[in-house]
Amino acid sequence: MKKLSLLLFAVLIGLIGAAQDFEKQMLKQNQKLKQKNEAVDLLKHAAVYEEIGTQFPERFEAKYYEALSLVFYAFDEKRVDVKEKQLQKASKVIKSALSQNSENAELYILQAMCFQAMIQSDPVKRGYEYSQKAEKSLAKAFALDTKNPRYFFLKGQNVFYTPEQYGGGKAKAKPFFEKAEKLYKKTKMANDLDPSWGKETNLKQLKACKS
Repeated sequence: MKKLSLLLFAVLIGLIGAAQDFEKQMLKQNQKLKQKNEAVDLLKHAAVYEEIGTQFPERFEAKYYEALSLVFYAFDEKRVDVKEKQLQKASKVIKSALSQNSENAELYILQAMCFQAMIQSDPVKRGYEYSQKAEKSLAKAFALDTKNPRYFFLKGQNVFYTPEQYGGGKAKAKPFFEKAEKLYKKTKMANDLDPSWGKETNLKQLKACKS
């Protein structure tokens, strides 16, 4: 009995150590990602998160940030073929993360943003289809978390870039960006691995709606 207790204690200590190592690596990498500027190589960031995810396959957070880095990269990438390649990879990573945690609103919000990025490759052909896919993902996110600022930010983005004749435009997008702004101010991160992106871009879009 004593040997069994010692074995269980050793396993527990090992699990705690692994969790601490994971968080240490993630926090270090997240700090680098938050310093995003033109000199930052988002594909290298994604590769680091992918490596962390390989070391800790049971943790979905590494997959989340890997996909987030790929989607951020795709929004800035002008070459359609390169953009497509990274978004397809991001989509697969998000689906893998959702298979581990299907009750996480942030993953559905990220999936919606990935769909929005896919529209850029061919707005005419993809606009309606992928905006609808984004809406479905956002609806799932809202069902899980009604006070997530990134939900309202991306909802606003979807409406902002939808033609007025189809129910979109600045005037209808503005309330979503305003709601997001309020929630960004109120929302506190539950832990250091929680997402915090979108605040600055939301403010820019809100200003665009007022211009």
